[in-house]
Amino acid sequence: MNENELKKLKELKTEYIELKTEKLHKQRNLQKQRKAHQKDVQQLQNKLKLEKLKLYKDKEARNQAGFSNQKEWEKHINLVILKTPTNSIEEIEEAGENNLQKLEEEIENLNLNITDAYWELQIQLEYHKPEA
Repeated sequence: MNENELKKLKELKTEYIELKTEKLHKQRNLQKQRKAHQKDVQQLQNKLKLEKLKLYKDKEARNQAGFSNQKEWEKHINLVILKTPTNSIEEIEEAGENNLQKLEEEIENLNLNITDAYWELQIQLEYHKPEA
């Protein structure tokens, strides 16, 4: 094996290692973003639940809105007052899921590149294997 062939093998091995390292970093980033996204959505949902409970108990607001029946007031809260925050949470959740899906696709593409680099390296090693 000459010097150029050896250099090419080292470059292939370096590329392979760099791709695997990049994949590891992307996987860690994906996990961090997934946890942060779940935490954010959970906080928004909890805040909405607290707001909902607060409104359920607020007789003054119920009377000002013209509701005498608690059941009608609860329907009004769910259908009118809290509809916009609920939609916002769903939009945030969907945007986060789309972002996570893009990261997963990037990782999948890296997997393909890693496999290509691995087999190219194996083929070159086999080709340059000294005969016994």
